[in-house]
Amino acid sequence: MQLEQIRQMAEERNQAIGREYYPHGAGLKDSLDLASVLNKYAALNSREVIETVKNALHASTDPTEKRQLAYLLGDCLEGYINTATSETDDAVATAESRSTVTIDGKEMAFRQSAGMLSNERDRVKRLEIHQTRAGVVQAVNKQRLDSLACMRRLIVDDLGYPNYEAFYAELKQVDFSGFSGLMGQFMRDTHELYKNRLNEWTHEEMGVGPDQCYRHDISFIMRAVRFDEYFPEEKLKSTLVNTMANLGIDLRSQQNIILDLEKRPTKSPRAFVVAAQVPEEVYLVVQPRGGRDDYGAILHESGHAEHFGNTSKDLPYEFRWLGDYSVTECFAFTMELLTLDAGWLKQHLHMPDDVIKAYQKYAYTVLFYLIRRYSSKLEYELQLHDPRPLDGKAHLYSEAMEKNLLVTHDADLYLSDVDAGFYSANYLRAWIMWAQLRKHLKKEFGEQWFNSHEAGAYLKTI
Repeated sequence: MQLEQIRQMAEERNQAIGREYYPHGAGLKDSLDLASVLNKYAALNSREVIETVKNALHASTDPTEKRQLAYLLGDCLEGYINTATSETDDAVATAESRSTVTIDGKEMAFRQSAGMLSNERDRVKRLEIHQTRAGVVQAVNKQRLDSLACMRRLIVDDLGYPNYEAFYAELKQVDFSGFSGLMGQFMRDTHELYKNRLNEWTHEEMGVGPDQCYRHDISFIMRAVRFDEYFPEEKLKSTLVNTMANLGIDLRSQQNIILDLEKRPTKSPRAFVVAAQVPEEVYLVVQPRGGRDDYGAILHESGHAEHFGNTSKDLPYEFRWLGDYSVTECFAFTMELLTLDAGWLKQHLHMPDDVIKAYQKYAYTVLFYLIRRYSSKLEYELQLHDPRPLDGKAHLYSEAMEKNLLVTHDADLYLSDVDAGFYSANYLRAWIMWAQLRKHLKKEFGEQWFNSHEAGAYLKTI
C-alpha cells in the first residue's frame, strides 16, 4: 500500500469512527460498535503498512514532512491497539449506556444519574447516589482491566516497546515522567495555599472540612448552585452565539458545526466534540444539567468545534486530524475560561461587581483544584502503567488523589477515572498554553479581546 492510499484509508476510518461514536455518545443509540468499524480498516494495522510509514519517516529529511509522517505512524500504531481492544471497549460503553440505577425507588439511566449526583444538595443523599452508582462502576472494571492488559501485551510483545509509557512518550513526544515531576513541584510549592483555600471552600459551601468530603462532594461544590440565577439554562445557547458574534464568528451560518444540546437519559454526561469530517462535519454535544457547568462545557466544546471547523480543508490528512491534542484543548480553555473574566461576566451574564468578586474567587479555586487533580492523575497513571502487574493497583489511585487533593477518593474509580495515552498531560499542557495565549491576546487586542473581530480572525487563522 502506498502512502497516499494509507492516508486516504486512515481518514475514512476516522470519519467512520466519528459517525459511529456521535449517535452513541449523544444518547441516540444505546450500543457502540467501533469494533466493526475498526475491523473494516484492519489493513491499516498490518506490519507492511507500519513498516512503509516507518521507512518513509526515516528516509525523510524535511522537518515538516517528518512531522507529518510521525503523526501518520502514531495513527497507525494506535489504530492497531484500538482494533485489538475494540470489542472490550465497546462492551464497556454499551454496558454504561444500558445500565440503570434505582434512586428513591425510581429507576433511571446510569448516565443520567451523574447529573443528579452533582445537583443533590444533601450530603447523605449524595453519598447514597454515589454508592448506588458504584455498583455499575465495579461491574465494568473487569472489562476495563482486560482492555488495559491487552494494550500492555500488544505494546511490549507485538510492537517491541519496553512499556506503555515509552510507547506514548514516543508517539506524543512528551517526557511524561519529567513533566509529572514539574507538576509535582508545583503541587508541593502550592500545598499550603491549596490546603487553606480548600478548607475555607468546603466550609463555605457545605459547612464541613475537607476531611469529611468525598470526590463527589467536590463535584457538587463545583456545580456552584448559589450562582445559578446568572447561568439560566434558557440563555445557554444564546450566550454562546453572542460570544462568538462578538469575535466576528456567526455560529448560525456555520453549517459545518452542528449543536446537540438536547437532554437525553443515555446521553454522555461528559460534553464532547466529534469531528466526523474535518472541517466539513463537526458535532458539539452537551448534556445540560444546570448552572455554570453547562456554560463552561458549551464554551469549552465550542473551542474544539471552531478549531476543527476552521481548519483548512487544503491541509493534508495528518495536519487536519492529528497532532498534539494540547493544542485543541488550549483553544477549548481559551473559550471556557472566559468565565473567569470580569468583563465577560458583566457583559454576558449581567453579574453585579460584588457578585463578580465572589464568583471569581470561587472560579479560580475550581481551576486550582482541577490543575492539582490532573497533576495527581498523571502521577497515578504513571504508576498504573508501569511494568508491574496490574492487579492490586487500585489503592494507588486513592492514595495519589487523597495526598494531593485532601478529599476521599474511592479506589473503585482507579480505571474509570483514566483517559488513554496520558491525556491528563494534554490538559495540563493546554492550561499552560492557554495562559500564554490569553496573555498574547490581551497584549495584541486589549483586555476585552473577546469583543474584537480581529482577535476572532486571528484565532481562526492559527
